[in-house]
Amino acid sequence: PHAAFAVYQAMCSPTLEVLATRVVHLAGDTHRVEIGIANTGWLPTEITRRARKDNLVLPLVAELTGATVLTPGGARQELGQLAGRSAMQPSYGKNDGTPDRVLATWIVSANAGTQVTVNVSHQRAGRCSATVSL
Repeated sequence: PHAAFAVYQAMCSPTLEVLATRVVHLAGDTHRVEIGIANTGWLPTEITRRARKDNLVLPLVAELTGATVLTPGGARQELGQLAGRSAMQPSYGKNDGTPDRVLATWIVSANAGTQVTVNVSHQRAGRCSATVSL
């Protein structure tokens, strides 16, 4: 029974996934890179209400490499916390749509065909990455 509980607990953990990628050519060597990130786990990324209330967990971070970033703020974006699937339960109007997802966007300068990588990390939800061609 202890192994079953450990597996159940692991399956509830927050998990990061890149669900969507898109590159839009703007002009010349300028492109917009969009990465859709989701917490596909059951629990939110901060896991507990106390961690949320007391800001005990570092935010989700997405960082783009492989091109010159023109977006103010640079290549590294702090994206806050993401709800888990537990927030998708019927809540009579308390759910604002997709609190388990976020869209990270950068304006970059690089030659067409250049590959850029976005690394996403969170101290409790893990890491994932996506590589796209401009």
